[in-house]
Amino acid sequence: MIAGDGSTRWHNGQTGGYHSIIFVNRDLDAGLILLSNTATTELDALGQQIFQSIVGMNVKPRKFDKEVTVDEAVVKRLVGKYQLAPGVVVSITSSGDRLLAQLTGQQALRIYPESDTIWNYRDVKAQLRFDVPEEGAATKVTLYQNGNVIPAPRIKP
Repeated sequence: MIAGDGSTRWHNGQTGGYHSIIFVNRDLDAGLILLSNTATTELDALGQQIFQSIVGMNVKPRKFDKEVTVDEAVVKRLVGKYQLAPGVVVSITSSGDRLLAQLTGQQALRIYPESDTIWNYRDVKAQLRFDVPEEGAATKVTLYQNGNVIPAPRIKP
């Protein structure tokens, strides 16, 4: 790929939970290879920022959302299977205070809390909002992605 400056070459890729990106600019005698054991597009932005710093650009540090901690008891109330569409289920599993979301036929992706009921993907631009009653498990999750709002009721076990 050719970057917007017309002379920097770059390429990236993900496989099996790993991510890599490379930048090379012969005119500036600069290069960068970034390898990670985390498959997230955040690495592309980080690599670009590091490369820009290497070639002398004034780069402002990236800002990240403040991490929100959700009580493990609340997390457990969100765990379950939700019917997104016919034949498509989003399975929510937990490990401690962490949540994973897995759509039918896809890999499980970690989701990150914005609040007790709003969780964001970092690997894709999407958000899950859980409907949680005063007591008991969540009754529904709504997927927000690409301008679509898709409600998914909890499937009874």
